[in-house]
Amino acid sequence: MVSNRQKKKRLILSAFVMTLFMALFTQGAMAQQTKILMKDGSFTIQRNTGVINFYDSHGASQQTNFWETWYAHNEGYTYVFKPAVNGDKIKVTFHSYTAYGQNPNDDDDPVGVNLGPWVLRLNDDYLSVYEGNGAVDANLITKFTGNGETGFSVMSDGAITFKFTSNSQYREEGWYATVELVQGDMVAQAPYIRRSTCSDGAIIHPTTLGAKIYYTTNGNDPDPADPLTETVEYVYDNENPESALIPFPDEIPAEGFKVKAASMLADGTVLSSIVEMVFTDDDRVPIPDADDDLAHTTITRVEGTNTIVMTPAEKPAGLNETYQVRYTMTTNGTEPAEPTYNNSTLYTGPITATVNGTIFRAKTFALSCPNQYSEQTYRLVVNGIYAPAPVIDFDEMTITSKEGNTVYDILYTLDGTDPAINGTTITGTFSDGAVDLSSLNPALTYGQTVKALAYMASDNNGTPNANYTASQVETAIYVPTDANGNTVNGVYGDIVLLDDREDHSWSYYSVGGDNNPIHSLTPADVKITYTGYGTSTMTSSSTANKPDRAAFTENVGSDKVAVNKDEAGNQFIYLKTLENDDPE
Repeated sequence: MVSNRQKKKRLILSAFVMTLFMALFTQGAMAQQTKILMKDGSFTIQRNTGVINFYDSHGASQQTNFWETWYAHNEGYTYVFKPAVNGDKIKVTFHSYTAYGQNPNDDDDPVGVNLGPWVLRLNDDYLSVYEGNGAVDANLITKFTGNGETGFSVMSDGAITFKFTSNSQYREEGWYATVELVQGDMVAQAPYIRRSTCSDGAIIHPTTLGAKIYYTTNGNDPDPADPLTETVEYVYDNENPESALIPFPDEIPAEGFKVKAASMLADGTVLSSIVEMVFTDDDRVPIPDADDDLAHTTITRVEGTNTIVMTPAEKPAGLNETYQVRYTMTTNGTEPAEPTYNNSTLYTGPITATVNGTIFRAKTFALSCPNQYSEQTYRLVVNGIYAPAPVIDFDEMTITSKEGNTVYDILYTLDGTDPAINGTTITGTFSDGAVDLSSLNPALTYGQTVKALAYMASDNNGTPNANYTASQVETAIYVPTDANGNTVNGVYGDIVLLDDREDHSWSYYSVGGDNNPIHSLTPADVKITYTGYGTSTMTSSSTANKPDRAAFTENVGSDKVAVNKDEAGNQFIYLKTLENDDPE
């Protein structure tokens, strides 16, 4: 008879043994988990290796900052799984997680991770699967791109090779798969059925090298030996899967369009398990529809400019694709051709219209599927071209207005008033094209105001062309400079500039009255000489051989341009920068 004390000891011992067993079991199970990210390399699978988790280069998806786990640009990796024992097979089953966009508090998805499609960049990124050790074209089992449902397996007689390439512009989520060792004979794996991304139809992928694929669309199980099943052999093209499209009927019945498929090894003995997929109208390729306001390509003109902006149709949700605008245009008044992928120009950014009456026609095209485009064409006629603002260039002594190959006419003034256009009446001086400021008579004077606008004239008299809109008025104050940006010495109205950069004497002149200490330029020039740093007084003196000389009061710091006036209010200007030694 066992006492209660002994029973208690046994229970404690049993609990301890069970806890120890579970800990060891858990550690053993964890030890059997192997994680491999896509890279260049290989892995030899032992018969006791256990589960291998195989991901794209950035691993499993995550709920937050999901893009951090997307594979990288410009990848080009090859990875090989090898059985340690000759004769063993390798089976790879694709699962995938689309964690982003899920609600972590969703009762149906408590951890925020749902099984979903593998996602590669359509027709840009490819995951190719080969039988054997190496990416040999003759041993290519299948090639994946775009996105598709998961839960299918690929099997290889011995080693299996994966080769992944990605593009330089876009990234996607990638994949998750499990890799396992299979002992025994090869078994044909069920093929993989998916919706075409570019066309309304189904694509079937082989999953075993050399296996034949058979399918039906009438609800019967495929059986190549029974003609009554109307079984069709499917011919897959790894280079162009769309060429083997099983098209949807024009009208899909309420119960859906069912595709059933099975594989058979090359020896023609055993048919694989049968897989099926039912398609509905919702599985048609979601291309832009002319009846959908959100699907319209748009062309807009930025208000007050000649800038044309084109916007592609809105991409349908869930479509792994990039939409682009392609357009045709004419500038001679004829109607441009309906845009196709081959006769149109890809819109890459704002366009400047320079010819009145330019006509644009545009459509949205899918970047990876040229046969996928919007039915609706957007048309825009550009009227009332805006003349670009004129450029008043005192270095070149010109006023110009040009956009592309189009040269605009100029209307300008030199008295401070605004040039203007009022109907067919113009105010200002008309120039047929650019203005040569150096040829003006009288010449421009220092501080003179130049104002100009650009427009398109219809004749040599400057009559405005009603199809064009004048620019705004531009204003500039004339201060002459040389090629190095230095002020040019000379007489400018009532001001004379002598900017002496070689020594420390500067001459400043002003036209004044008879009683001004600084007076007329002739017969004797007036020369003002700095007598030292700081403040001094203005005086006037004259000798037989020298012009009137005066000292003046001014305190000039380094790198300053100073302006002063004489007693009559006439301004004189000195432009010299003081140096550290005393001026003479």
